[in-house]
Amino acid sequence: SKQPSTYDAADVGFLQQVANQVAVYAARARIPEDDAFHVAVGPDYRGGTELTAPYVESYYQYFLMPRRPRDDAPWIICYGCDVAEVEPRAEVVWRGDDDISIVKVER
Repeated sequence: SKQPSTYDAADVGFLQQVANQVAVYAARARIPEDDAFHVAVGPDYRGGTELTAPYVESYYQYFLMPRRPRDDAPWIICYGCDVAEVEPRAEVVWRGDDDISIVKVER
């Protein structure tokens, strides 16, 4: 049997944390490098694994560099959030199949 490479092992950990690999690349493509983002995980989010809710924000901090996390950021990566509750002036710019969306907020 083939031993997994370091890359394969890292990819498995990555997928367990983010739940949807496409969401991470969508965020990187849409959020400008000099802008800030916030990751919000709703209390009822049921996707991913037990690693998703506690670790997804830290993975985005790493993956989206040089973009910086900020609580009042104009970009919100929502895992199971009600976008209308997040902000009334929010526009969903990407929505995935796993109750994950990327939202742009006019501040």
